[in-house]
Amino acid sequence: MRKPAQVALWAVYQVTVQGQPGPKVVCLQREWDAVEAASPGVHRHIKGGIVSEGEAERLARGVSGDDKGRVRKKLVAGPRDAEDAVLAESGGAAGIEQGRDEVGPPLLLVPDAREGSR
Repeated sequence: MRKPAQVALWAVYQVTVQGQPGPKVVCLQREWDAVEAASPGVHRHIKGGIVSEGEAERLARGVSGDDKGRVRKKLVAGPRDAEDAVLAESGGAAGIEQGRDEVGPPLLLVPDAREGSR
């Protein structure tokens, strides 16, 4: 006869580091019981008796491991506002003089079609 399979139960708790809440930890239920017996009330028990390790991992991770939706950024081919328009008309490069090259949208540099015909 085969032995009945033992079901591993999982627990999630939050470690206390220097009196402050630290990272969340996934462990077997019996390991949590040992941690709690060694230092009762130090760490915060979030949930125990979880049947699936994956469910325990998701609970511990929260939204930090969730898939991020794809974000499309629209490329802007012209000046964004009146200040950039003035710089563009005066021959200045929009955003560079004002230190805004890291803040604004990405610039798409397209070679002038007239240069190729010379």
